[in-house]
Amino acid sequence: MNTLRFVAFAATVLAAPSALAEMTGKQAAGVFDRIRTTPAEQKLYCEAIGIARDTKPRDAEATKKVNKRMDEIPRLLPGYIDAFTYQSSKARDESYWKTPEGAALQKAQLDLIAVCK
Repeated sequence: MNTLRFVAFAATVLAAPSALAEMTGKQAAGVFDRIRTTPAEQKLYCEAIGIARDTKPRDAEATKKVNKRMDEIPRLLPGYIDAFTYQSSKARDESYWKTPEGAALQKAQLDLIAVCK
């Protein structure tokens, strides 16, 4: 069930319209770093991670509320949808992650995830 919730969160992010015409790895890393270092944004991001990791069973009404919240959170984090979309577009390009920009983006994303443990 965790995987399903995370996939739903990721699908929500990827399906949202892009606010920026073109995102770069440097910009995406900046978004992840800003979320990590801004307490209110970090709290929202970690809330989404916590929901995705939660395995307790829910009734239909509770599931509806959780899904609604998972849909809201990415939209409340400026630039997150574009940064996540950019990172996802590079996920299978192994050579990109060996570049300085790719390494910085990966570090920023991992640092952001780490604050929610």
